[in-house]
Amino acid sequence: MTGLPREPEQNLLGSLEVSRGPWITASRTSGHLARGITDDLSYLTATHEGLTAGTVGLSAVTALSSVRFSWEERLKTIRQECADMVDALWLAAVQQGEIDGQIGRTLQSAVRDRLTTEG
Repeated sequence: MTGLPREPEQNLLGSLEVSRGPWITASRTSGHLARGITDDLSYLTATHEGLTAGTVGLSAVTALSSVRFSWEERLKTIRQECADMVDALWLAAVQQGEIDGQIGRTLQSAVRDRLTTEG
C-alpha cells in the first residue's frame, strides 16, 4: 500500500485485545450470586424460626409469613437462574476466546504479510 508509513506490528493492531475475561467474570459472578442467595435464604429461615410461637392470631405475623414465603420463592427463582447461567457463560467464554483468538491470529498474519511485502 503506498502512502502509508511503515508502523510496528503492534501499532497496526491498535488496541485489539483477545480476551475471554468478561465472559469468565460473568460466569463466576453468577456462581457467586447463586451461592450468596443460598446463604441469604438460610439466614432468612433462621431469623424467622420460632416467630409464630406465642403469636398465634396476630395478623401481622400472618402477613409477615406470607411476605416471607413470597420473597423466598423469588429468591429461589433468581438463584436457579444464576446457577443456570454459570455453564452457559463459561461456554460463551470458550467460544468467544476461540473466535477472538482466530481473529487475532488472522490480523497478525495479515500485518506480517503487509510488512513483508512493503519492506
